[in-house]
Amino acid sequence: MDITSQERKYSSYRSFPILLEKKLTNALVNKFNIDGQLKTVSQEEGALKLSCSIKDYEKEALRYDDSEQVKEQRLWLRVGVKLTDSMGKVVKEEDIVGEASFFLSGKSETTAQEELINDTARRILEAVIEKW
Repeated sequence: MDITSQERKYSSYRSFPILLEKKLTNALVNKFNIDGQLKTVSQEEGALKLSCSIKDYEKEALRYDDSEQVKEQRLWLRVGVKLTDSMGKVVKEEDIVGEASFFLSGKSETTAQEELINDTARRILEAVIEKW
């Protein structure tokens, strides 16, 4: 699995929350291992290659209180997913969007990021397994 961030249109610099790519990679490997239908390997002849590119990470306000202060926010993670066979032929290619929301008075944004990563990894796994 190869997970990288996408470069900006006018700049080669792109930033995401700390270790987002690594956390998503780990979550994906865990999801595939738990599912068990496809085995994760570093490189093996005849193996499929899953490449993921983080395209966007957004935070948006969902709800406001009476004084127009943000009460609830939603996190979005858009990932470009490409599955290729051992010959380099694209088997599946699509964008996957994961999401999580949180109240500012409740769980932290860090906890919501973990939910976001797990939701995105689950959706990527489903998209890959759906092909079989």
